[in-house]
Amino acid sequence: MKKINYIIGPSFLIIGILIGFLIGQLIYKRDKVVEEPIFLEKDPIIKEYLDLEKQKIYLYNINEVKMKFENKEISLADFFKENKNDVEKTFAALTPYLEVTKVLKDGGTTIYTTKQNNNLFLQDLTIIKCQTEDGNKDIYFGQYLNTVTAFDMGACGKDFFMDVNFERVYTITNIELKEKYENEQETKYKLELTVEDNEGNKATITRIVDEESKNILKENKTYTFYFENKYGELIKEDISYIFANCTLTGVVPLEG
Repeated sequence: MKKINYIIGPSFLIIGILIGFLIGQLIYKRDKVVEEPIFLEKDPIIKEYLDLEKQKIYLYNINEVKMKFENKEISLADFFKENKNDVEKTFAALTPYLEVTKVLKDGGTTIYTTKQNNNLFLQDLTIIKCQTEDGNKDIYFGQYLNTVTAFDMGACGKDFFMDVNFERVYTITNIELKEKYENEQETKYKLELTVEDNEGNKATITRIVDEESKNILKENKTYTFYFENKYGELIKEDISYIFANCTLTGVVPLEG
């Protein structure tokens, strides 16, 4: 009999632990909204949610942002109404429940995630609060939100990207020698280059190059320019902006 009790005792303990775990999961699921993904990875769903005085709120791969406020379930739109649709005041009220994951050097665009076990949001979210140099202040609330894909699809304005290593094809339409630097080791040249993309957009940039690079660069010739966006910052698809904010790692004449 003692042997039987020895076997049954731990068994009841294990069963009790399992029952407790299952009850805990049921309580968690009751309080936490669990939604099935509503998108395909290559085709995320982005929809305009609120249009508030030069700022728009978008939902990314989600139908609604659900919250628990003052012991009742409300929507994000309801929360904005509670704050009289004041975007900055509303977002300031949300920040205690968010964690900053990254601040971009595009003017201050910030990426947040909801804190674990917070008592406001009923979903786990990623949030992009735009603050670009162009003045875009839109906000994106999303689940399964890939920020790189979001920026590629136009988040925070058109023509932004976050590629770390990338290349662009430009034609050098004009080269002007501005200055020559000589010392015992090497000679360098300050060149003013006018470059043009295949859509006719032009920019004038200034580069200091060595003798070898100077001899490679020719007017009315097309090149592949290789860049590094070292920290994966939000980059505007603009020739001057790219040269000013990214590191040029190589230039190769375009074959053909």
